[in-house]
Amino acid sequence: RAAEFDRAFGRLAEIVDLSEADERHPVRGNAVDTTSVVLWMLVDQRSHPDSSLEAAVKNLIDSQPSFVRDNRRVREGTLSTNISSYSQARSRRPREAAEWFAEQVRRSPIAASQPSFGDRRVFLIDGPPLALAPEPELRNRVSARVEPARRRGLADRAADGVS
Repeated sequence: RAAEFDRAFGRLAEIVDLSEADERHPVRGNAVDTTSVVLWMLVDQRSHPDSSLEAAVKNLIDSQPSFVRDNRRVREGTLSTNISSYSQARSRRPREAAEWFAEQVRRSPIAASQPSFGDRRVFLIDGPPLALAPEPELRNRVSARVEPARRRGLADRAADGVS
């Protein structure tokens, strides 16, 4: 399962043009920790929670060298794996950068597909239903909408003689 996720993660550059994140949220000229690098590292670390920061930096350089700006530390192989410097870089990024990134990932299947119903795109998703979060307030709100529709559906099926 991890290998499948790694393949999907490897396609991130095909789904989102992270250079746009750098244009939207630039950093000083010689910084290695650009917005694209920070976003990439966030996803990499979430997908490999037991991996070290050093492994994440190595993975970035090995798999996405174009993300890393040319600078002395990159050429000499002395990029910092200091968690605090990465944490500071993450903190300097505005929340809008992560929101933009999430929106790009969310829209990627839509943008990659051709309209199939007139000028609209149609997506069918098949699979097990998602479990609701355990918060009672959320369950109550969703149940208040879903339950009446379910009852109407049962009543309609009963009236049609379908069980």
